[in-house]
Amino acid sequence: MPTKAASGDFNKGYSEALAASSRSKSKPAPQPPRPSSSVLLVSPTNEVLLLHRVRTSSSFPSAHVFPGGNVSGLHDGQVPPPEDPKRHEDSIVYQLAAVRETFEESGILLAKDKNGGLLAVEETEREKGRKDVHSGKIKFTDWLDSKGGVPDTGIALLLVQRQFKFLICPRFLNSFHSMGYATKCA
Repeated sequence: MPTKAASGDFNKGYSEALAASSRSKSKPAPQPPRPSSSVLLVSPTNEVLLLHRVRTSSSFPSAHVFPGGNVSGLHDGQVPPPEDPKRHEDSIVYQLAAVRETFEESGILLAKDKNGGLLAVEETEREKGRKDVHSGKIKFTDWLDSKGGVPDTGIALLLVQRQFKFLICPRFLNSFHSMGYATKCA
């Protein structure tokens, strides 16, 4: 029968080994949510645009989603750091991301010409622009400027929801801090 001292030494050693084991298996600290934007596009007949993500996508494979994605420092500007409360406020950065992501993902260009009318861009130019913007060959606002347009970040975009929760997919829960916008299509 082990003595009290031997038993205590065993328990201490076991506790230390267990603690070391759990430290090596600990999960990494959660990363701050990535700033992103989405757009809910509603047609005049109240149809809503959803995009079908490819089955091989690394996030939300095969899901039907609103157009949108992460804010890009190159295209949209910088958001405040995670500890700054202004990071969670609507801004031109989130609005630009919403317009750009909608264009990249669907080809729908939420932009005005210099006179305030709808910017018209021929289909082959628009498709080339989508690829060039998506690949980072050209900054989105520079491409728009070359076509005589500006992003429509005015009253056409209505902030509808600031924080999306991805309850269906726990892997991505709180992975994104997203500004959600709605606009009625003409």
